[in-house]
Amino acid sequence: MVVINETTGDEATSETAAGFQAKPELTNRWFRAYRVVLEPGQKTDPHVHRAPVVLIQATGGKAQGAGAMKWDFNEPAQWAFFDAGDRHEIRNAGGARIELIEVEVRRP
Repeated sequence: MVVINETTGDEATSETAAGFQAKPELTNRWFRAYRVVLEPGQKTDPHVHRAPVVLIQATGGKAQGAGAMKWDFNEPAQWAFFDAGDRHEIRNAGGARIELIEVEVRRP
């Protein structure tokens, strides 16, 4: 899976000002990436990003992303998109641990 950012990026917005409290595993002027690990039945707190977000399934398992739209995850490389400001949560809907990568696409 490839996520492309065709803007000049954003070096001005701090992690705190970005609106999401988790610590990113990767950050640069174009992207911030977070690893989401959920045990069966576990879900994230509802959260919002100030930048568009692409959510990518990294391991096998089943999950659901829910915000303005609902997305089902059933196999690695499935993806979802949430607009900037779209409050959403991610829930493990299966019987095994699942990992997803949440990528903020930073824009000026």
